Amino acid sequence: MVACDPNDQNTLNSIFPNVIALNGGIATVCESSNGYVTLDASTQRIKQIDFSWLNLRLDNNGAISSQISNLAQLTYLELTNSGITSLPASICSLSNIEVLNLGSTDTGNDNEPVNRFSNNGIPTCIGTLPYLRHLNLTNTQLTSLPQNFFQGLTRMKKLYLNLNPGLSGSIPSSLTNCADITDLNLRGCQFSGRFDSFPWSTLSKLTFLDVGANRLSGTFPTSILSLTKLVHLGIDFQTTDGLKEDGILNGELPDLSGLVHLKYLDAHGNRFTGSIQWLQNMMANLTFVDLSQNHVTGTIPVGLHSNYLETLALNNCNLTGSIPMELGQSVNMTSLNLGNNFLTGTIPDLSPMTRLENLNLNQNYLNGTIPTYWANFPSLVAVDLSNNRFTGEVPASVFGNHTKLQLVDLSKNLLVGTLPELNYTAMQMLKRVNFEFNRLTGAIPQSFGRLTVLESLKLGYNDLEGAIPTTFEARTTLTDVSLDYNRLNGSLPNIPITVYFRSLTASSNQLSGSIPSWLFSQNGIQKLDLANNLFSGMIPPQIGSAVQLKYLDLSNNSLIGEIPSSFRTISNQGINPMKLTANFLNGTVDAAYLTTFGSIAFAENCFINNGLIVRSNCNGPSRHCGLLQEKFPTVTFGRDCINYDYVKFNLGGNVTELKMGSLGLGGSIPEEIGTFLNLTVLDFSNNTFNGTIPSSLGSLTRLTSLNLQNNFLSGLIPSSVQALLKALGSTFSSAFFDNCLSTPNTNQKTNYQCNRPNATTTTRASPSPAVPCNNVYDSQFEAIYQQQNGGDYKPENKVPGDAFAQEWVAVKYRKYKGMRQNCGNGAGSVGGIVIPQLGRRAGVR
Repeated sequence: MVACDPNDQNTLNSIFPNVIALNGGIATVCESSNGYVTLDASTQRIKQIDFSWLNLRLDNNGAISSQISNLAQLTYLELTNSGITSLPASICSLSNIEVLNLGSTDTGNDNEPVNRFSNNGIPTCIGTLPYLRHLNLTNTQLTSLPQNFFQGLTRMKKLYLNLNPGLSGSIPSSLTNCADITDLNLRGCQFSGRFDSFPWSTLSKLTFLDVGANRLSGTFPTSILSLTKLVHLGIDFQTTDGLKEDGILNGELPDLSGLVHLKYLDAHGNRFTGSIQWLQNMMANLTFVDLSQNHVTGTIPVGLHSNYLETLALNNCNLTGSIPMELGQSVNMTSLNLGNNFLTGTIPDLSPMTRLENLNLNQNYLNGTIPTYWANFPSLVAVDLSNNRFTGEVPASVFGNHTKLQLVDLSKNLLVGTLPELNYTAMQMLKRVNFEFNRLTGAIPQSFGRLTVLESLKLGYNDLEGAIPTTFEARTTLTDVSLDYNRLNGSLPNIPITVYFRSLTASSNQLSGSIPSWLFSQNGIQKLDLANNLFSGMIPPQIGSAVQLKYLDLSNNSLIGEIPSSFRTISNQGINPMKLTANFLNGTVDAAYLTTFGSIAFAENCFINNGLIVRSNCNGPSRHCGLLQEKFPTVTFGRDCINYDYVKFNLGGNVTELKMGSLGLGGSIPEEIGTFLNLTVLDFSNNTFNGTIPSSLGSLTRLTSLNLQNNFLSGLIPSSVQALLKALGSTFSSAFFDNCLSTPNTNQKTNYQCNRPNATTTTRASPSPAVPCNNVYDSQFEAIYQQQNGGDYKPENKVPGDAFAQEWVAVKYRKYKGMRQNCGNGAGSVGGIVIPQLGRRAGVR
């Protein structure tokens, strides 16, 4: 056994007592064969220390003791992931030091030690170490480095400052003194300024350059084209907190084929433009290409293939044309992403890519059938062909025996047929399945419920039928299920959800039974949409446990009972939307709920709150609803008269409001309307009703609003109606404007208008006797024009958006102003100019 120099032993034991004690004592640690230290063969002085991935448990809050300067022969210090927080200035006296590995790698394990130098833990004098050639400060929370930090590091070859978002400002200009540097990693910092202003050509020996995920701007530096030894080039700028305006490169991406040794090219997330045809001239070495999320144009180069290419990402560009069939010759391809472009045609033969793991062709205009050669990809992990125009059936081989498959997304295509059964015993890794927005039919296969790690299942917007398989009752891994807009029936199976279950949407099916309480057995659910089904029973009181619920829609079912009191516990957590509309819920809606969610969220139920719209059949089928459907067959009232734009009811099924203006209705007003004794609002305006006004309307003693304007009603206003309006303290004239009534002073249509044929009635009823127009016609026009246009009419005034109305008003003004004419002769013209009927154009009658 070769022992360390005694002084070095004491120093080592003093600086790192805990780790030495835990690893067999100083004698064991100093033994070169154990790998912790390396000794000089002649002096036994310590030359190298490797305590990487050991928790040093330093007594001084992770600070290295100044005694480290006693290790005068030290050339190599490896303390990666050792839990240190600072270095003493005395380390700069180690003039022989060549390698300082002080970085950290996050493994996701909170128990792993990491290095953190956030409080100026790196002395700036390190920049004076004359032999330092390798410095690794990766992911150590550095916050600053002086611009002149690298002034004296002329022997620097490998520099890693990546993943330190506290480093900002421009790239240190003193780096130009590191003329021998081969590896420079500045990725994931916050360096800013123009990327093309740094003199990159001064670093002519670079083989590795990564400045991605910073905040650099400008164009691609032409000086980089002189770095002909480059093997790795990373200039992507998609930062962790989103795409930043000051972190995006733009301009044309130049021809990089002069970088003949380049194997790795990542420029994604910028705004580079231009053609990429030059890529086909770089296939001798390239293994990784990512130019995604740029503005490059043109077609995919035909020669973009090789036996070396492993990753190709050209997604989210503006590429057109077809996928070259030659691309399939890239036999070592593991990841191919051409998604979100404008590609057309069919998928070429990719079967030679037997190592393929990830395939993404989504959001293009690809067509044809989906290939069947999926068995050629035994290592397949993810396939996304969504948002295209694929037709035909889903090949069973998509699932096959892919033991590593985790994601299948064929949504938003034109696929037909049934879902294939899958080999669930082989597919133990499949987590996400999406077939939404296709034309699939048949039942959901039982095998889908046997996928042991299934998390997300999306089958909505198809034409699937039958019950949801009970095999899902064994799935505890589900987090997201979407089954909307199918023809599924039966009840929801009893799924043993966990706290990670987030969303269930199954709206617009034919599902029935009660809403299961298991949906709320854990507190994780955030979205629940069961609208437009046949669910019955009461809302489970367990809904109060859904403390993370943000979206709730139970509308258009047959739920009964009152809103559970437990609902109060979740009513103030920002649920939007929240819809209980169109059920049979009863009782009183809490005023706080109405304030929070609005009355529409509770409408079309059987609540007793004043002002809430109630459905017609809270106490059985409504006679009034049936009568309306019989008398007005052309109006779409909907099932149980749920079209509340036209009609409203009270809890007894009696009509309270009837708003049927401008629906093109004709014939006589039904006498039976007078039996709607709870009616408060009646509006039949702007239709083509003719005949007389039913005297039964005089029985509507609760009326607060009546509007029969702009029809072709004739005869006298019944005395019962006049008496009703008088009793209500209202004048009747405005309710009957623009008809053909004989009652004086009610601003009626002319004889010409009342006798003129109409598109919806063969003849118009004529007022009898004929009413002379006198000046009423002109005064009516003046009053309407002033009310709607805010001033007297002048010929140069315009009626916005309606030339027909403009012409009518102008003719009327020019020819009839100040004139008296008897309209009873039905001539309909003066001086050879015909007076057209305006109707409701531009709001002028």
